[in-house]
Amino acid sequence: VVDKLYSHFSNIFVKCLKGNRNEQEMNYCACFFTDILSLSHDNIFNKLLPSIFELFTMTDNKSLDVLQNVIFGYGVIVQRVSIEEYPKYASVISDKITQCISIKVNEESGSAYDNGVAALGKVVMFKTENTNDGLTLALKFFERLPLKYDLEENKDIMTILCTEFLKGNPLVANNSVLP
Repeated sequence: VVDKLYSHFSNIFVKCLKGNRNEQEMNYCACFFTDILSLSHDNIFNKLLPSIFELFTMTDNKSLDVLQNVIFGYGVIVQRVSIEEYPKYASVISDKITQCISIKVNEESGSAYDNGVAALGKVVMFKTENTNDGLTLALKFFERLPLKYDLEENKDIMTILCTEFLKGNPLVANNSVLP
């Protein structure tokens, strides 16, 4: 079922990217792809990740709604992909996070910004080593909390943050990185 739906949504998404741009269709497809990344079993996640990632990288993100869903998807990738597989995605994800956390924050862009901050937090908590660079990245994340526009994402990232703190993650439980 997932393969059939994935094929249908990816065809719509590619059609939108090739000039028949329909922001609403692109956003629905991006939502569907993030749901696959979030909710699928590991075998489906690993099978579809490369093609979903490629579709995400093809977006120009002129739509803040599409950008929000793509960056949320990148956060899911950071959380779920193995540490061995992460490097092939890291540069693109880092660039998109930087883009998101650099936008001027207002009511319209706030959810995209919040999802960028949450994705940054996932990079810190799941893929960053306890080094000076890691501590700098952690501080960059903590300085942007709390999330104010996407309350659901705020709840999720705070839950992850508390879990990592209780696990003793040194980038979370280190007093020197707290603002």
